[in-house]
Amino acid sequence: MDEIQNQNQEVVETQEAEPDHQRSRLIRMMVAFVVIAILAVFGVVFQEQISGFLSDEVEGELSIVIAYAEGFTSVDPTNYEVRNRQYFGNIFEGLTRFDKNLELEPSLAVSWGKLSDDVWEFQLRDGVYFHDGSMLDSADVVASIEYAMNNPESQLVSMLGTVVSVSASGESSVEITTDGFDPLLPNRMAYIYIFPSEAPSTYENLLVGTGPYYAVSFGVAEEDVFYDQEFAMTAFPYYWGFAPKYQDVSLLAIADKKTRMESMINADVDVLVNVSQDSVSDLENSGVDVVSQSGLETNFLVFNTLEGVFAEKELREAFVMAFDREGFVEKLGGYASASDQFVSNGVGGYDSAIEVSSYDEDAARAIFDEYGVTEFEVYMVYEMSAFGAFLEEQFLKIGVNADAIYVTSSELQDAIGEADVYFMGWKSDLGDAADLYESLFYSEAPYNGGYDNPDVDALIEQASFSEGSERLSMLKDIMRILVEDDIAGLPLFEAKTIYGFAPNVTWSSRVDGYVWAADLK
Repeated sequence: MDEIQNQNQEVVETQEAEPDHQRSRLIRMMVAFVVIAILAVFGVVFQEQISGFLSDEVEGELSIVIAYAEGFTSVDPTNYEVRNRQYFGNIFEGLTRFDKNLELEPSLAVSWGKLSDDVWEFQLRDGVYFHDGSMLDSADVVASIEYAMNNPESQLVSMLGTVVSVSASGESSVEITTDGFDPLLPNRMAYIYIFPSEAPSTYENLLVGTGPYYAVSFGVAEEDVFYDQEFAMTAFPYYWGFAPKYQDVSLLAIADKKTRMESMINADVDVLVNVSQDSVSDLENSGVDVVSQSGLETNFLVFNTLEGVFAEKELREAFVMAFDREGFVEKLGGYASASDQFVSNGVGGYDSAIEVSSYDEDAARAIFDEYGVTEFEVYMVYEMSAFGAFLEEQFLKIGVNADAIYVTSSELQDAIGEADVYFMGWKSDLGDAADLYESLFYSEAPYNGGYDNPDVDALIEQASFSEGSERLSMLKDIMRILVEDDIAGLPLFEAKTIYGFAPNVTWSSRVDGYVWAADLK
């Protein structure tokens, strides 16, 4: 521990990260396809009190190395990017959390409930230590939520859009007032990381949470080492929950896919997230356990149903029948599954009884011929060019020119409402379809591309004030109307993430796709 203490007291030079433009919700929707190359180097300064608090040796010598394709670009707890949260979700915790099946469960709060329609109370867990030795209390929760609401750089402002205020109602209880009833508030709290109220106003140089691991060091590795970035952490001996199996964890960012594969084959890495498809056979032949699974991201096309080519429902149905979803999935090498709804199975609002019209090339051709439609435009981001080419080929078979227009994310946002069809992706972080409905299909939604159904609007509004089975039924009714009755769009596919595990490592897969070090056995 002396070596760690000395390391903790060193000041590591921090390079300033490249400025990152404010991202809209639309960009987050396409996070699976829009890769923004940002190189950021961070150092960390650890307070003397942390070193003192963690001076005792912890039993256990097991260590593990986890590798990712991307490094982190921010250590601010209000940064919402998946690539950052997959690192720092080991360090920080929220009042609530999702289990592997996306069921909400207690975390730093042991219970919660409504005091009135617009006031929630959360009871905090006793005996929780921060990594600096301080104890969790209501002041910490208030400071953390207010920071997420008010920090100019926070990417959680929209997540907390319904929150009016937060206050301590006791040393171990917090009240959150919302603008009207918000049934998803407990879900939202899973994404608000809690840190000590005495912490500095900026998190550029400090990581202090309550999680099962605490940060030891991070930064860019030496030039002659095979990895590009490393984040080292150690099991927190005073963690309130179960002790993890692995004492020391190294999280690596390895940008080159060949290097990632070789590192896994050579046993320099124990867990590999972001396995490339062309590496699977080599890994399997080397004894690596390869696992793939869908996450919470769904990808789909949305029609402009109010004007243009697809204002006619029969033509929308013809479009659905003309596109071979299963055929496209096969072209993805088996690492995707066809979607039949706008959210994935397991998300509130998904209904297994809903069906999409089957692929029928002849029926589709007859309808397009009947209406005399020979061309239309589909807008999508440049990264979807493979999909665009497949789409164009599909419609050429029935004598229709589907013109794929490739644009940037911001240009696609500007085109919403003007295009005949546009490609979208959505990640259901809250485990609920309401956020999707309110953002895309509500008549006044910010990303509504030309869809208006008063019955859907009414159901969305009613669901926002409902709970339990009644609310879930409404969400399913909305999905049925969108997919079967109105054919507001065409669900396409869910991309799968591929993982590699050393033979001695086991992982119980999560619906959200995260690999938390504490879950590894």
